[in-house]
Amino acid sequence: MKNCVLVFLALASLVFAQNYSSDSLIVQAILDSNGWNSFTVEEVSNVSGNRIVELKLRGETIYYSIPTYSVWTGWFMYRSITWLPAEIGNLTALEKLDLGGHQLTSLPSTMGNLANLKYLYLDPKHYWDNTKQAHINGAGDIYYGDSLRHKTVSFWSDSLLNTYAANGRINDFSKYRIGSRLPALPATFANLANLIELDISNNPLDSIPSYIGNRTGMIRFWAAGIGLSQFPPQVLNLINLELLNLANNYITSVPSGISALTMLKSLNLSNNEITSLPESMGSLTALSDLLDVSVNELASLPQAIGNFTLLKRLNIDHNMITALPATIGNCASLTRFDAEVNSIASLPSTIGGLVMLDTLFLEWNDLASLPPGIGGLVKIMNLQLMHNNLASLPAELCNLAALAELYIDNNQLTALPDSFGRLSGLTILEATNNKLTDIPASCARLGNMSRVYLSDNLLTSLSSRIGSRTFDLQLNNNLLTSLPPDINANRISVRNNKLTSLPGSIMRSILNSLDVSFNELTALPDSISLAVNLSGIHCAANNITSLPAPFLNLVKVVTMDFHHNNLTVLPDSIGYKMTGLRFVDVRGNSLSTIPASLGKLSNTYLTIFADSNQISWLPDSLIAWRPSTRFYLNFNHLTLAGLPSNLLSITSGFEIQYNRICGATGAINTLLNGKSPNYAATQDCSNTSVADASCVKVLVNSLSQNTPNPFNPSTSINFSLTSPSHVTLQVYDIKGGLVTSLVNTQQQAGSHSVTWDARGLGSGVYYYRLVAGDFKAMKKCIVIK
Repeated sequence: MKNCVLVFLALASLVFAQNYSSDSLIVQAILDSNGWNSFTVEEVSNVSGNRIVELKLRGETIYYSIPTYSVWTGWFMYRSITWLPAEIGNLTALEKLDLGGHQLTSLPSTMGNLANLKYLYLDPKHYWDNTKQAHINGAGDIYYGDSLRHKTVSFWSDSLLNTYAANGRINDFSKYRIGSRLPALPATFANLANLIELDISNNPLDSIPSYIGNRTGMIRFWAAGIGLSQFPPQVLNLINLELLNLANNYITSVPSGISALTMLKSLNLSNNEITSLPESMGSLTALSDLLDVSVNELASLPQAIGNFTLLKRLNIDHNMITALPATIGNCASLTRFDAEVNSIASLPSTIGGLVMLDTLFLEWNDLASLPPGIGGLVKIMNLQLMHNNLASLPAELCNLAALAELYIDNNQLTALPDSFGRLSGLTILEATNNKLTDIPASCARLGNMSRVYLSDNLLTSLSSRIGSRTFDLQLNNNLLTSLPPDINANRISVRNNKLTSLPGSIMRSILNSLDVSFNELTALPDSISLAVNLSGIHCAANNITSLPAPFLNLVKVVTMDFHHNNLTVLPDSIGYKMTGLRFVDVRGNSLSTIPASLGKLSNTYLTIFADSNQISWLPDSLIAWRPSTRFYLNFNHLTLAGLPSNLLSITSGFEIQYNRICGATGAINTLLNGKSPNYAATQDCSNTSVADASCVKVLVNSLSQNTPNPFNPSTSINFSLTSPSHVTLQVYDIKGGLVTSLVNTQQQAGSHSVTWDARGLGSGVYYYRLVAGDFKAMKKCIVIK
């Protein structure tokens, strides 16, 4: 095909004088030979004076994913230029050529004939700028975004030239990317004397051609990621440069001669190995757009940085800087300052001089305090101070009326300033993992916060309005015994506290997700039915004994998590009313069966965890479930007689390890082995009878509930034996993994007590199992940290 194109172009050049017609033949040949079959010459070019003056041949990618067995598998698809004919050199009127995202290993030397070329882009990675995300189903329909929401639409970005789905343009893309780059530039590029913008980034060139130093009219130059080991001296001659990008190289130092580049507005030296910056950089007073020296080995900044009074963005993150010069306060035009992941121990008092700053990133430093001058950041909107050593915040911080987002996670804060409520514009507060014991009363005025994260503190109470009109409220791992009635949030998470009840007033129509797991609740309020939009409810590891009747009105609930409570029964009609259920977790309760109505759910995907109950029989209706349903019934009391009579018709998956299903033969045994491999080896088939418990002081084989429970860090486990036996007492996690063995020895008849120290283990539910001869028993316990 390429040979035919070459012959055709050669003949055309003999017949036609170079004009739009002959130019377009060359461009059409480029499109055809690179598989851009659905594009036209007009779409990829601009014309002036009957000649093509611009070619837009930048590659594009689509990240697409396809569901396979309910798991999304993703690929990239590419469309790039992989070959150029020598005849491209005949496009002598060309002023702009964009080959970003190419897959070329060489360029035709005839490109040196493009004497009018001003803008040349050769970065093979620039296809990332044109990456679109989509999902494609088996029929070829294209979906945008991250989910299949029944919206078969074309891509939403105007940067794509046409609607792919409608015209078959998707066929121009390939799953395979060669990964080719340019190891060298043609020597004839020395003829390109009119270059204004040149991008040679991400090609393994290792150096910059010497003639680059003669292009004194160049305004923008990109040479990122080309393997430079030193700052290229040729660049110092480009005195009209306004943008210089030498990021992602191996440069160790910056020459003092950089002071000659007085027209620079943007300088990117990020991701190199630079250890210091010269004071002569202070001559670059035109810097206004960007100075990026992030991801280097800088220990300090030059005092001359204070000369950058026009600079809007400064990035010094991921260095080893221990202090900021006082002159930083002179950079009064800064709007964004990135200084995260350094070793900055303090901020200069002059920091308040950054009166235009709206974003300040100081996370992952060594700050122990903030200067009062922080109150001078009158336009700050986003302040990030996570992972420092702050023990307190200055009152002056509360003067920041424009502050909308404050991140103070992972510090040593014991309190917030009394005047914290003056931050009337605050919409996001993240203060997790501190030592806060209370929230100031003034926080009652903060009624417009969309996100409040106060988990992992020592809170015992909350301001009455801290959660009003809040989208996401997280209060996990505190010491709360109650919640304020004014909470009005879309998502509420109060895991691992000491709640004994919930205020009925928090059950509002706005509520979408509620997590009150690992508390001390005994019941849910009847008003829960008012949370009509609730889709996820998590009440695990409480002491709830039953679900209130209004609970069944929550028809939008998808996830229902009540594992390790004291439920003895689920409502018979749960499957008829709560038709949206897809995930039900009732492990570790005292259920004797599963409601027949759950077998009527028609959702495509359904998972039910009912391990560690007292289930002894299952209704026949459960057999109607689909293959995509999973049912977990391990550690129950199921017997062969308690299985559904139509068991052989089952198509759903299930697990039945550690039950009492004994004596299965034939087709039933084959089915059970297929669904729950090696099930028989885990069944308890002993017929040991227990002595009459009504007799006074009659010794029986028994395993008692541990005390205390829940516990931290230790608890006592009691058991008794009717005769001497070899005893094992082992602790398992909720996945069945062995945690520790408490007893593994011969024991005499009588009562015994063992202490289990759970230090070093995380919060959660564990099981302890006793085996003494033919006697086997198991109990659950809860560790709370």
